[in-house]
Amino acid sequence: FVSLRDVERIMLVFGYFLETYIPAFKLETETINKETWSLVLAIGVCYHAKMEKRSDFEEYICKHFCPPLTEVTNTSIQNIIKTSQEVLLDSMIIQDNIARNKALRENIFMMFVCIELRMPLFLVGKPGSSKSLAKTIIQ
Repeated sequence: FVSLRDVERIMLVFGYFLETYIPAFKLETETINKETWSLVLAIGVCYHAKMEKRSDFEEYICKHFCPPLTEVTNTSIQNIIKTSQEVLLDSMIIQDNIARNKALRENIFMMFVCIELRMPLFLVGKPGSSKSLAKTIIQ
């Protein structure tokens, strides 16, 4: 079950990706339409980032994408999220000696989206998982 607050949040994030983020970074492709891209990213921000077993979640979610959305697979969900994160990192000035690893990509992406939408974000992770570095880069 989800709360009405969850529904409101995902609709806000979906609208942001559809109207602002995807056009700004020109992320739409011929094979995946912008609505599908936006929904995958909104689900990624609101739910995927919180999951420990992301592959199980991806398998469950991809079964529910049907026309007019583009059908997606686990791999395409991962690629959409990773590509969106990498495009954001590429638009930032990051020193060459900083590794653009998965933790840094996720932290910067989540911070960026939450700052843009004025949504609260708690970054929790093990020491060395790029939390402070992400904050420094975003500033």
